[in-house]
Amino acid sequence: MTWQMFTTHIVEDTLFGPFQNRVKRLSGIVVNITARIF
Repeated sequence: MTWQMFTTHIVEDTLFGPFQNRVKRLSGIVVNITARIF
């Protein structure tokens, strides 16, 4: 792993980490709602 890949990985984690958590939470809520409907 080069330094460039490492730094870009860290930047992506800091930028998109919370976003991914939000998407996972939203998808979990949607799954729960659909499970209650069906």
